[in-house]
Amino acid sequence: HVYYVVAFWCFVSILLMYLITKTPLGKMANAVRDNPERVKFIGYNPTTIRWMMLTLSGFFAGIAGGLYIINYEIVTAEALGIMASGNVVLMTFIGGISNFWGPIIGAILVTFLQSALSSFTHAWLLYFGLLFLIIILFSPGGIANIIVLHKPILEKKLVKEIIPSYSFFVVSLLIFLFGFIGLIEMLYRMEGLASGGLVNIFGFKVNPFSLIPWIIFLIAAIFGAFSLRKTYFNIQDVWKNLRVKLLWPHCVTIQPIHPYSLDQSFLPQTSHSVRNMI
Repeated sequence: HVYYVVAFWCFVSILLMYLITKTPLGKMANAVRDNPERVKFIGYNPTTIRWMMLTLSGFFAGIAGGLYIINYEIVTAEALGIMASGNVVLMTFIGGISNFWGPIIGAILVTFLQSALSSFTHAWLLYFGLLFLIIILFSPGGIANIIVLHKPILEKKLVKEIIPSYSFFVVSLLIFLFGFIGLIEMLYRMEGLASGGLVNIFGFKVNPFSLIPWIIFLIAAIFGAFSLRKTYFNIQDVWKNLRVKLLWPHCVTIQPIHPYSLDQSFLPQTSHSVRNMI
């Protein structure tokens, strides 16, 4: 019964927060986030708007804390520590701060990775941090921003143009991850950070003190990195062409008008000789 209580209040809170974003206060809060100076210029007080949103966020944080107590029935120092606060920040930035569904996507993904990776590898914190850095460097808007960018392509039915380049990118990424993860896992085993003799990598028992696995994983990582670099530039070229196709219907084409094609009835009342010259 506890699960259904937590799930019910979670969905109710999500619905209320979504409705707040559709109110004038929610829209002004987004405006304050993007450009507080312009909001102040049109007559609103950014400090007051921030205070109201902070009050609402405290309200929903209180609901979350109450649900936490119902679920775990205990509060420790870890619940208020740096790791808990850092996880919330990571979830928000990985999912995307500019979209309402971004933090929800980030929370689901981060929670899944924490529970899944921690049971398979001792280097899950390293992979987790690298994922955060990649999102910040290559997609500052988070995963939600990537989804939003592809929405016009789906609406215009241009998916076929990105499938080849994306397919090569996925294959290159898998090759790179195969080599990179293999190297990291063997380094962890050799440094004594993981117990045992053989290391289990993708279901295979590998001896980290043998030279052949190092060569295989190193070649895979280097080849995957070069392939990723090449496919990355190919994807950029594909997106340049797609932007032209997506923006073309909104462009206004100005046709040159020949003087003799003008309708003389719309000309101002000038002299007969001037109209004849035109």
